[in-house]
Amino acid sequence: MLLPGAALAHVGASGEVTADALLGLRLPLLYAEGVLPLLALGLALAGSAKAFPWTWALAGLGLGILGAPWAGETTAVASLGAGALAAATVALMGLPLTGMLRAGLALVLPGLALASLYHGGSTQPPIPMVLGSFATATALVVPLALIAGAVLRLGRGGQIALRIAASWLAAIRILMLAFVQAGLTYSAAARLGSTQSGRGKWQV
Repeated sequence: MLLPGAALAHVGASGEVTADALLGLRLPLLYAEGVLPLLALGLALAGSAKAFPWTWALAGLGLGILGAPWAGETTAVASLGAGALAAATVALMGLPLTGMLRAGLALVLPGLALASLYHGGSTQPPIPMVLGSFATATALVVPLALIAGAVLRLGRGGQIALRIAASWLAAIRILMLAFVQAGLTYSAAARLGSTQSGRGKWQV
């Protein structure tokens, strides 16, 4: 999980509602470019459930799925980069972030995460699979945002702890991006084969 997924193009839609939903639930957890930006978003949105930018987050998830067929191989790198930027912003600026910044991150990070997971498919993924991924993304981001909000209310010590956590997440993403740049993480052959077959991570 500390390295971006090597295009497992490996798992696929089964045609059965339960199996598709379970695959959708697992998919964001199988790839670093899915889970790590969502963890960064959870920290960035520290606060109460009432203050959570639901509209922006749901719009981001929807745009990620809709744009996935046109997303390229660099979407995973963009997702990791955006996650690194978000984590670095929290580490440098502290919490809470401004409302505009929270809304922007809630729109961009889920969209890139979902697009990186579903990109390259020749068909739209099954609805149960998409709903499963939505559920996992929500389960990652919202509880973390609430926990971070509770920590933030502890005062200066909580603020420092959250900035340290954000620094750690940013460092992991920057290290991963360096590996990607060096060509140590992705298999060009696997990616090329996935692209030529018109299949994405979620397809057999």
